[in-house]
Amino acid sequence: MSKNQAKEKSETAVLEFNDFRPKAGDVIGHFELKKKIGEGGMASVYLAVDKNLSRKVALKLLSFSKIPFGEKHMRDTIEKRFIQEAKSAALVNYSGIAQIYEAMFPRNDNWYIAMEYIDGGTFQDLIDSDEQVSFEKIKEIAHNVATSLNYAWENHKLIHRDIKPQNLMLTKKGEIKIVDLGLAKPLLSEEESLNITIVGAAVGTPYYMAPEQAEGQDNVDLRCDIYALGVTLYELCTGKKPFEGKTHPMIFMAQMQNQYKKISTMREDIPDAFEKLIGQMLEPQPSDRLDSYQVLIDELESMTSGKKEKIQPKKQAPETTKKVDKSPRIKAKQAQLPDTQEIIKNEEKELKKKQKIEKDLTQMTQKAVEKIKKTDDQLFEKEEPKRQAVGSKMNTYISMSEFMIKVKMKNIFPAMNTNVMDLCKLKERKNVRANELTKIIMRDSSLSSNFLSVINSSLYSPNIPIKTVSQAVVLLGFEKVRMLALRLSLFTKDYKNKKNQLLLNLMTSSYFTGAFTMGLLGKSGYPKSEEGFIAGMLSQIPQYIIANIFPSHYLRIRNLVREGKSIDTACRQVLNLNYDLLSKNIISSWQLPDELKKTLLRSTDKKGYLKPFIHEAAILSDMYFGNIKTDKKRLKVVTERLQQLTHKQSLRLSTFIETTCNSDKSINKFFDFTEKNIGETVGLIKTGAVPFNHFIVPNAVSLVKNK
Repeated sequence: MSKNQAKEKSETAVLEFNDFRPKAGDVIGHFELKKKIGEGGMASVYLAVDKNLSRKVALKLLSFSKIPFGEKHMRDTIEKRFIQEAKSAALVNYSGIAQIYEAMFPRNDNWYIAMEYIDGGTFQDLIDSDEQVSFEKIKEIAHNVATSLNYAWENHKLIHRDIKPQNLMLTKKGEIKIVDLGLAKPLLSEEESLNITIVGAAVGTPYYMAPEQAEGQDNVDLRCDIYALGVTLYELCTGKKPFEGKTHPMIFMAQMQNQYKKISTMREDIPDAFEKLIGQMLEPQPSDRLDSYQVLIDELESMTSGKKEKIQPKKQAPETTKKVDKSPRIKAKQAQLPDTQEIIKNEEKELKKKQKIEKDLTQMTQKAVEKIKKTDDQLFEKEEPKRQAVGSKMNTYISMSEFMIKVKMKNIFPAMNTNVMDLCKLKERKNVRANELTKIIMRDSSLSSNFLSVINSSLYSPNIPIKTVSQAVVLLGFEKVRMLALRLSLFTKDYKNKKNQLLLNLMTSSYFTGAFTMGLLGKSGYPKSEEGFIAGMLSQIPQYIIANIFPSHYLRIRNLVREGKSIDTACRQVLNLNYDLLSKNIISSWQLPDELKKTLLRSTDKKGYLKPFIHEAAILSDMYFGNIKTDKKRLKVVTERLQQLTHKQSLRLSTFIETTCNSDKSINKFFDFTEKNIGETVGLIKTGAVPFNHFIVPNAVSLVKNK
């Protein structure tokens, strides 16, 4: 058999294995499948019979067919978790935790775990029933689960990480069993622990995850299971979860606010001491939370208890028309926290608004760009006859190839610092943990301080104060946090090393171009406004390169721009070079990470969505620093163009500039701009009195003087 034939046969075998669909009657190993009794995201559980020992087992089969074709990293992660579940269950031999009998992980065959079969239901069945669970039953549940978790912790330092009603089962004999150790984690040394967390994701179930677990922290311990047990006990008491939300960030915000309806307002039979105990379990900060199972067990045993009732599993009732139940428990189930309800309402309203805008945004932007182009022609060409041959009036100073040779010889491209490179690498990798992003930001004290300042400003307007980078990842998402850190890292290094006032002005102007681009994109409803900031800021680099190599020529270009010419027209007239083509050549020659290079090239694409926003943002930045003349007529025209571009007829130019500058705390940190400075400049813009090369940046001016 040839190598190719062997390869084809191997691929066929894997395909057949991946397409395997188990059914009743199939035999896997020495287990005969009887019926499916459960199904999860990547595994199915079957009632099966061990043919060797003639006993019932729960056979958990890994469903490789659910893994998208070609997703090797995903498959590796799922396999590791499946093996981890088997190993964790094998560690613990305790009556309150479902026992494992056997596990097999053969190459190109069915992976399975044979476990103790529990003939009963889950606590979720108990919660979903119309029967109110008595306090005595709830106390017994709490005691038994805490005792089992305490055994796993004290003897094996094992944490479950996914305690919830669905993973707590009740046998027909009234015994309580903890199942599903797929996320269980022994607290081993760093070398022994499994790295099985994917991009920006925390492991667990959001409603039951402790805040530190939701943040993706590495150093979680038994307190995350205590928190999850607290949520479960609250739900058993009231029939509803303490913290609600339609999305993970909304749930996290509710948890951090720690505002939930008191159990005593819904049930009179729950002792105050038990409610207080649950409150200690639900503390959002691990340092404030109950941190010992033994303390929990002792507290439960000290509570006054009546006759102990034997817990019976829920019986399956025949399907009937659902009756309207006005019992206090059902009312409690339907109740919502006012604060959380308001958050949900606002989030849903904002989501619908964005979806509506995004649907036809591209088409509307194209129409706006066409109108802007016509307005530009009327404004800049009205006062002078159209040139019949623009090229004939230009002096040829240098060819494109000669210009690029000078650029490469001088090697004047701004250097990318370590933070920028590492943040870009996170984008390129598929299997990356959220805490890696946190570590990159936290290792630079200046970056982390600036990051938290910006993230808590009106630019992002979080519903609760964000105190840590990991909280920001949960609330805003992995990618948004990464992009913010990237754009803050891009600017800091080069700016403060510039001796030349002209170059300082350019660097400052480039930051403002990014800020205005982000502001305009935000007004238009684009979700990736951070990408716009980076593209807007770096789009000014070609001007920075020209100013370095040909400072006198660049000043002539700026004078023409101030008189009303576009940057491309001015560049043609002074250097006889096409500015867009020049920009693309510079970007291609710059040793940038692929992500930034692609973003910049998109910003020069005339058909792309970024270009018109960057164009208008650059004009606003030039107006702010007096690089173009402003008068009432120009202000009116620019305002109308911005209204067309953002589809906001209520937009006012001066208000937009002032709000954008004041909401970005980095402007104050980088440039020492105060609200008074910004207000004064906006006042000058409105009157058309901004002086040429207006530059009221205290830090920059002092830097120039000191040098």
